Amino acid sequence: MNDTTQTDIDRSGLPAGLHDETFVSEYGRIEAIRAARYNTSFSLILADISGIGQEVPASAYAFNFKSIASAILNTVRGCDVVGTTGDGRVAMILPETDYFGSLVTIRKLARAVEQSFSGPDLPPVIFSQATFPKDGR
Repeated sequence: MNDTTQTDIDRSGLPAGLHDETFVSEYGRIEAIRAARYNTSFSLILADISGIGQEVPASAYAFNFKSIASAILNTVRGCDVVGTTGDGRVAMILPETDYFGSLVTIRKLARAVEQSFSGPDLPPVIFSQATFPKDGR
């Protein structure tokens, strides 16, 4: 029996440009300092993909995770940082993006994920966002 959880993804098969949780955490800290210093905003978007592992085998979960991550990477700008959080989520840091810009990005991401799957095979993906400094310091 496989003793790994379905949210454990082999990093070797993930798309290029998808960072690990340590890099995303450190970059978020640096971006918060930069935004406070220069009085700008940035947004954080989380795509929760953890629900897709509950009803599909681990191999299908890994395929879906990689497909969704690829769709996300193809949608965001080159200056945005995208990475995994280790618990079935993809985190995106959008420098110099305000609240409305993050909502537009979420619409683009949802459309890209929808188009990357055909038929009723679309797994549930939940997007959430926060904008600095509007949503807290």
